[in-house]
Amino acid sequence: MNPTPFADLVVSDVVVPTQAIAGSQVEVRYTVTNKGPGPTNIGRWTDQIYLALDRNRPKSSHGDKFLRSYTQNQLLDVDQGVDIVTYVTIPKTTGSGIYYITPWTDPYNQVLQDSLAINVNPDDPTDINSSNYKARRIDIIAAELPDLVITSVTATPTGQTILGGSQITVDWTVENQSTGVASPSGWK
Repeated sequence: MNPTPFADLVVSDVVVPTQAIAGSQVEVRYTVTNKGPGPTNIGRWTDQIYLALDRNRPKSSHGDKFLRSYTQNQLLDVDQGVDIVTYVTIPKTTGSGIYYITPWTDPYNQVLQDSLAINVNPDDPTDINSSNYKARRIDIIAAELPDLVITSVTATPTGQTILGGSQITVDWTVENQSTGVASPSGWK
């Protein structure tokens, strides 16, 4: 009996905007193709997308930010691919700078794969499964966050002894000491 050859999933053709503002939603397009000598052994696996600091394998421990995951639901025959179009939100707290949107197919190694040398990701050639992810540069512009400060507080009645259970009125003033816009819908 001959052993069944394995698949080799390859992420390619990553398309993202050249720049985005922190807190905004961006479209991500990419392709996952089976470039191995055999079909995928399962038809369901996870994909993840990261906002990474470099082109290497995403690592949260190095400051890369997980953006989203979802499930692939199809078997891929040899040379068969699937085009993905999805959206991710850049975290509001992201500082200005150069980042990389990195789609990563099968990060949990659910699909039996043979990492073929011809499919190695040139951005990270020493990683054994580097073909499973591909980075695309994006310039992030930090969103100015609001800086809300209570500047005054008054309570009435004043100068009197207040008994437990009595009602008092408290007024306060809040100022935004930043140029970032504060949305009042979430205040409490």
